[in-house]
Amino acid sequence: MNNYKTIIVAFFLLIVVSAKAQFTTIGWGGNYVDVKSYLGKRAVEHIVIVIRNYNWSEALTIRNWKISAEIIGSLYSPAQGGTSAGAGIDCPSLKHFPPDKIRLSLRRIVSENAGNPTKASLGIPNFTSLGINPVFIVPNALQPMVKKANSNFVITTYWDLEIAGGDYLGEMLKCSDYNARRYEGDIKYTLFDDHNNQVGMPVIIHEMIDVGPLAGMSDVPSYDESGTPIFEGLSLTFTTAPDVTFHFSNPESYNSGQETTLNSALSIKAKGTAWAVYCKSLSPALMSNTGNTLPLDIVTISTSGEGSVGASPQTLSTQERLLFMGVVPDEGVVTRNLGNITYRVSPSINAVKDTYSATIQYFIVPY
Repeated sequence: MNNYKTIIVAFFLLIVVSAKAQFTTIGWGGNYVDVKSYLGKRAVEHIVIVIRNYNWSEALTIRNWKISAEIIGSLYSPAQGGTSAGAGIDCPSLKHFPPDKIRLSLRRIVSENAGNPTKASLGIPNFTSLGINPVFIVPNALQPMVKKANSNFVITTYWDLEIAGGDYLGEMLKCSDYNARRYEGDIKYTLFDDHNNQVGMPVIIHEMIDVGPLAGMSDVPSYDESGTPIFEGLSLTFTTAPDVTFHFSNPESYNSGQETTLNSALSIKAKGTAWAVYCKSLSPALMSNTGNTLPLDIVTISTSGEGSVGASPQTLSTQERLLFMGVVPDEGVVTRNLGNITYRVSPSINAVKDTYSATIQYFIVPY
């Protein structure tokens, strides 16, 4: 009898009471990020959003509830207009931080008399990028909020706010005479019921993002005729389909593990700069839709060929892993295909039959 289970591992590249239901939403924290590297940065302090009801005698149920996150206007830098020192160009009086480079991910949940909700039971994605319109960080909670009579009700959620890495951060310093620039504005978090009615008043947290000086920059930035830093030309693209799937369905796959190689999967474009390509998992674990998880360290990544750093296979992690490095001479923009990327999943996985996935980010930075 074949007792092996099929396991699929896939990678895919301020306190107000509502008139309708007596729930209160409050929030704080996570309002400052100091970005000093092209690798980006995660806020040291969590954003905390609390849903609670202290009406002892009240009984309430809200199904399919949601929490949205919305940048009010934009996160902008109002200062340093005029002419950039040394560049001889006009600079905008307002500069806006790209909302899709700001990500929110759930770190943990603590609850009291709320049915012990989890990330999986609420259907919360691994991460959510903000946008110019509201996005749902809790899209459609699978587990209802049930407030029983003669009890309190509290759900406390802790969120990580992260600024994505990449060479775009150099653009955020354009027209800065001090190699540093602050962006600030408000992010609004709103609770909705199953009829998309707002529950309570939103939580508004004022965010400040300080960018620079960035590692790898000179003390005096160099600009081209448009006022763009010379390293702004860096770009990274996939030349092949980046998604990878492993099927564990027979004795050999369990005993030997599995691996697959993407040949010359990445292409870079650069001019006159040294560069490095990193990867990291945007997911804290390999996760299934039913709430099962596998640790990231069952996956290793190795590289070979053009630009490979030649290091031993590295385990997948939420921390950055250096894969490729190189230098492009200052002789015009150069496009170059990089070497091979090999993913390997360890043998003898002890896991529940399910489909597990993680999202891996690749990005290029100057150094």
